[in-house]
Amino acid sequence: YNPIFGTTVNPMDVSKAAGGSSGGAGAALASYMFCALDGSDMMGSLRNPAGWNSLYSLRPTVEWMEEEPVVDDELVDNDADDQNVKMPWPMSTIGPMGRCPEDLALMLQTMIPAGRAELFDAASILDQSSEQLSQIVKGKTIGWLADWGGEYPMEAGVLQQCRESLDIFTKGNVDVQCVATPLFSSKELWGSWIT
Repeated sequence: YNPIFGTTVNPMDVSKAAGGSSGGAGAALASYMFCALDGSDMMGSLRNPAGWNSLYSLRPTVEWMEEEPVVDDELVDNDADDQNVKMPWPMSTIGPMGRCPEDLALMLQTMIPAGRAELFDAASILDQSSEQLSQIVKGKTIGWLADWGGEYPMEAGVLQQCRESLDIFTKGNVDVQCVATPLFSSKELWGSWIT
């Protein structure tokens, strides 16, 4: 939302939302205002607008993007007996968004800190054939939440489209694990998020 221009709309269909929280970036990228953009992602802030605007995004492993964990001083209990409390890595991490996988790879390459450049080489990925790339993911596991046992309803056809897309990985000997039964309800998850 912008107080001058109002609600950010989806360039594919202006009656629809652009997603969030990086919806403005998604709309700008889908409108060809930029060739690639970045944003932060905690609970889908890059992935949702990418999906809603027919784009690609990636939430990289946090360790790839941060040299050291970022600790929020407000979260540290200064009255605690043990002042050497180790804080976990942040839940949010920065990541790229692009109109094609190649742009996504190149943007990710520019975002990885210099001290971690050995973790990813976009050129080596982009120079490989689809058969070579298939060998890289062969034997890997993908976790898929689907609608998380009905906790997150979807429009008709969305889950079927996702299943058909995941079949491509299954045929390439990737183990696709569907988490059909949630460990806790969406209400409990949301409660833990906002408290």
